Amino acid sequence: MEKPQLDLNFKLERVHYTILKDARKNNGFYDLDLYKRKVIEKHPDDKKMQRRLISWNQTTLEKMMNAGILKKEIGGYRLISDFDLLLKKDWTPGKNHIKLLQKNVDGIIHSIDLKREHDGKKEYEAKRQKDMITKMLRNLYENGYLERLDKGVYKITDKSKAYLDRNIPFQTKHIKKDNDTEGIQAIKITYFDRHIKDVLTDGKISMEKLKRHQKSGSIIKRIKTLEDAGLIIDGKPKDDLILKIDRVIKWSRDRELKLEALTSEQKKVVVDMRVFLNLSFTQIARYIYNNNKDLAYTDLTYLVKRRVLKKDSDLGIYVFDIAGIRLSNQMLVGKDVVRYKTKLESRKEEVEHDMLVYTAYQEFKKDIQRRGAEILDIKNDRQMRYEDAKKHGHMLYGYPDLRVEYKEKDSLKTMVHDIEIDCGYDGKTILSKIKKISQGNKLARGGMQRGSLSWYCNSVRQAAKVAKVLTQNTNKRTRPQQIYLFVLSRDGKVHKMRWQRELLNYR
Repeated sequence: MEKPQLDLNFKLERVHYTILKDARKNNGFYDLDLYKRKVIEKHPDDKKMQRRLISWNQTTLEKMMNAGILKKEIGGYRLISDFDLLLKKDWTPGKNHIKLLQKNVDGIIHSIDLKREHDGKKEYEAKRQKDMITKMLRNLYENGYLERLDKGVYKITDKSKAYLDRNIPFQTKHIKKDNDTEGIQAIKITYFDRHIKDVLTDGKISMEKLKRHQKSGSIIKRIKTLEDAGLIIDGKPKDDLILKIDRVIKWSRDRELKLEALTSEQKKVVVDMRVFLNLSFTQIARYIYNNNKDLAYTDLTYLVKRRVLKKDSDLGIYVFDIAGIRLSNQMLVGKDVVRYKTKLESRKEEVEHDMLVYTAYQEFKKDIQRRGAEILDIKNDRQMRYEDAKKHGHMLYGYPDLRVEYKEKDSLKTMVHDIEIDCGYDGKTILSKIKKISQGNKLARGGMQRGSLSWYCNSVRQAAKVAKVLTQNTNKRTRPQQIYLFVLSRDGKVHKMRWQRELLNYR
C-alpha cells in the first residue's frame, strides 16, 4: 500500500500534540476506543458533552490522517514514522494570523485599530482578544512576516505577501483607481468559479457552452461580477484568475471527506442510504450500531456536521446531503446503476413506506443469515425499472419494493426473494401486484424454480385483506411458490402471520 504523503504545511496545534503524546505512549498507536471510554468516565452524566468531545476528536484525527501524520487501523490510528519532520519545520502563520494580515491598509497594520474592533465587548473578553492580537503580532514580527516601523505600527514583508498568495488563493482584490469612488472591492474566489473554466474555449468564454451549461444563469451573473472587478476582460479571464481558481479547486478537494476516514459503521450508513434513501435514527441505531444509541447519535451528529447527511425537521429522518451524494457516487464507479433521489421533497407521503422497506429487508437478512446464507445483491424497484428500460427499451411485468439475491450455505444456486410493503392497497391492486411480481420474479430467475415473496402489511386488518385475496383469487400457478405474510409496526416490530389459519376468519 502506498504511503501517504506528509503535508509539511499542516500546522500542529495543542490538540494535535496531545494525540501524538498519547500515541507515543502506546507504541505509536492511538486507541480511539480507549479515548471514548475516558470521555464517558469523565462525563458520566453529560451525554451531550460526551457526544461533542468524541465528534471533535474524530474530526481532528481525520485532519491528521489527511495530512499524512496518521493512518487508519482497526480500533484507532497509527503514527507514520516521518511525522517528526513537522516538528522541525519553520513556524508558519495560522488562520487567525492570516486574517490579521489581510486587514492591512496599503501594506500597513496599526495594532491600535485592530484592538479598537473589540471595544464594547465585555471587559474580560475584550482583554482576552486584545492580548491575543499582541501575541499574534509579536509572532509574525519575530518570524519575518512583519517589519516594525514604530510602536504598534507594522509593515507586511515580501515573505508575508508570498505566503498569503500561496495559502489564500480564494481572496483577490480590485485595486483602487483614481476615479474609483467606491474604494477597494474584495472579490472572493469560490469553488463555484470552477464552472467558469467549463465554458472556456481557447482561453475565452464560449457563449455556446455557456448557454448549454445547466448553471448558465448563475455563471452569467458571476462573470458580470468578475468583469466589474477587472478579472475578466473582453470575455477572457486573466491568467491570475485561472491560477486562483485552480488553487481553490485543489484546496477544496484536499478538504473533502474521504471514504477511508469513515468508521465501518459510518460507511455502512452511506451504503444503506444509497439503496434505501431515507432512514430514521431508530433504524440506524438498531441495525447498524447494534442498539448503541450513544455511538449512533455521535456518528450521525458528525456526519451531519460534515454534510454527509441532513435531517428533516418534520419527519426526523436522515437523507443524503452534498458530501453524502459525492461519497455515494464514488461507490457507483464502474457499476451499471444510478443514484436515486429521496422522495422527501417530491412525495413526502411515501417516505414512511420507503422506510419500512429497510426494516423489512433487515429482518429478512437477519433470518437467512442465521442459517448461514449469503446475500449477493439487492435492488430497489426504481433500479429494476431503470435496468429493464435500458436493456429492453421498456419495463417488464411488475416490480416489488425490493428484490434480494442470495445463496444458501453450501449451495451454488442463486435464490431470488421479493419484498413488498403494503400500507393500504385495495383488493384489486393486491391481486394485480401479486401476479405481476410473480411473473417478474420468474423472469429474474431465468424461468427456473419459483422464488418467494414476503408481503409486509402495516396492520392486521390489511393482512387479513391480503389473505382473503390470496385464498379466493390465486393458486400455485399465479403466485410465487411460497408467500410469507407479516405485520410490520412503525417501531420496527415484525409479526409473522400464518395467513391460512389466523387471518381468514379475522373480522
